[in-house]
Amino acid sequence: MNLTPSQILAIFAIVIAFGGYFALAFHRHKKGREMIAAKDKRLFPPGFDKLSAAERRRLYRRHSWSQTWDVTGKVYAGAIVFGLVALGAALILYLLELRPS
Repeated sequence: MNLTPSQILAIFAIVIAFGGYFALAFHRHKKGREMIAAKDKRLFPPGFDKLSAAERRRLYRRHSWSQTWDVTGKVYAGAIVFGLVALGAALILYLLELRPS
């Protein structure tokens, strides 16, 4: 199977972008679990028992993302952006390959 350079670049770009996305999602999950285990005050404010399930989820979502945005989270986000830029480059390269000479 012969792959053109644009196809190879597109495959690598998709792998990098999805890999970065799933790594960022797992990093967020890990940070959220650490916050729950440590009984972080941001997740367990006074009157926590009176909060609805939706309000608890909103608290978890907001604070786990803010906790995730450390150096590691920024590296994973950078990998996602790099993958998307490489995918755009692969598309441009593909379009240039289609152009008649």
